[in-house]
Amino acid sequence: MQPLVSVLIPSYNHEKYVQETIRSVINQTYPNIELIVIDDGSTDSTYSKIQEMEAECKQRFVNFHYETKQNEGTCVTFNKLIMQSRGEYIYIIASDDTAKPMAIEKEVDFLSSNPDYALVVGDNEFIDSESRKCYWDTDRNLVYNHEEAVYLSFKPFLEKRSNIDFCSENFGSYETLRYRNYIPNGYLIRKSIFDKTGLYTKEAPLEDYYIMLQISKYAKMKFLNEILFSYRWHENNSIKNRDKMIADFMQTKEFDKEVLAGISIVDASVLDSAKIYKYNLAERQIASLNTRLDKTKARLENTKERLESLKQHHQFQKERSERLKIKLEDARAENKTLSSQNQSMKKQLSYMVSKSKIFRKYLKYKIFSKIFFGSKKEYYIEKAQKYHEMVREIRKVTEEYKSL
Repeated sequence: MQPLVSVLIPSYNHEKYVQETIRSVINQTYPNIELIVIDDGSTDSTYSKIQEMEAECKQRFVNFHYETKQNEGTCVTFNKLIMQSRGEYIYIIASDDTAKPMAIEKEVDFLSSNPDYALVVGDNEFIDSESRKCYWDTDRNLVYNHEEAVYLSFKPFLEKRSNIDFCSENFGSYETLRYRNYIPNGYLIRKSIFDKTGLYTKEAPLEDYYIMLQISKYAKMKFLNEILFSYRWHENNSIKNRDKMIADFMQTKEFDKEVLAGISIVDASVLDSAKIYKYNLAERQIASLNTRLDKTKARLENTKERLESLKQHHQFQKERSERLKIKLEDARAENKTLSSQNQSMKKQLSYMVSKSKIFRKYLKYKIFSKIFFGSKKEYYIEKAQKYHEMVREIRKVTEEYKSL
C-alpha cells in the first residue's frame, strides 16, 4: 500500500482562494491522502467556504478534518496540524496557493526511494489574484508577456538571490540556509524528521525559515527541476511587509543560534554541514573574543599610562601645593612684619605730631622770655626749658623708631 500523505492547510482570511486550494489537493494523482484544514480565526467567510466542500472532501480523501479556532498565529496552527496528522509524509500548502496535479505523486516517489532525504520540493510558477499565470520583472512586479519577464518562475529568482545552484548538492544545506531562506513552496516533508527537529516555535516568528534550518541539520533536501506548484502573488502577501520580514528574519536567526549551541558535533544524527558550520562559528567566535581581548588589553595599557600620568600630575600638584604653602607662610610673616612696621609708623607719626605741637610751644615761650621782663620773663624761661626737655625726649624716641 502506498504511504499516507497528510496535506495540511492553515487557513486565514482567504475566502476568495481557499476552495481553489482544496480543489488542487482533490485533483492530485496520488490517491492515499488525508486532508486537515485548521482555520485560524478568519474574520471573513473562509470557514464557510471550507464547510461547503465537506462532502466532496470526505469522498476523495481517506480522512478529512477541518475546524476553526480563535486566532493564535501560524506557529500554533502548524503545530496543531502536525500533531493531528497520521501520514508518513506531510505536505503543507497555504490557503491561497495551489498544487499541480502530479506534485505529491512525484515528491512521494523521490522520498520513498531516498531515505537520507527529509524534504523534496519543485519549482513554482506565479499566478495573480485571478489565478492567471504571470511572471516577475526585476522588482517582482507582475507581467504577463513572456518577453518582458525577467523571472519566469521562482527558481531563477531564488537562485540569483541565494547564489545557489538548485540542482547541486548544496541545495538545502545548513551552511547556505543560514544566510537566507530559498526553499520554494510546495514541499513534502518526511514526518519522522520532526522527532529530531521539534515543532514550530513562537521564538522563531519566520516559521518556514526556522523549520528549514532545523531539517537541514539532520537530513538532505532535494529540488525537482519542474513546475509542481502555483505561488499566488497578490497585494496581501506577507512577504511584501519588508520591515516585519527583516525583524522576523533576524529574530529567527538569533533563536536558531541558541538551538545550534545545544547540538553536539559528535551527534551522529547531525549532518556534517551543520557540524562544520558550528565548528567554524565557534572558531569565528574565538577569533572575535581574542580580538576583543586584545582591544581590552590595549585599553588596559592605555589606562595604566593615563594612571601613571595622573600620578605624576598629582605629585607635581602636591609639590606645587607645598611650595604655595611655603610662599603663603612667607607672605603671612611678611604681612605680620609690615603690620608691625605700620604700627611703628603710626606711633612715629603720632610722636612727630606731638613733637610739632610741643616744639611750637617751646619756640613760643622762648620768644616770650626775651620780650618780657621781671617775673613774666622768668615764667617764660621756665616754660621754655620744660618744653625744650620734652622736645629732646621726643627726638630720642623718634630716633629709636627710625632704627626699627
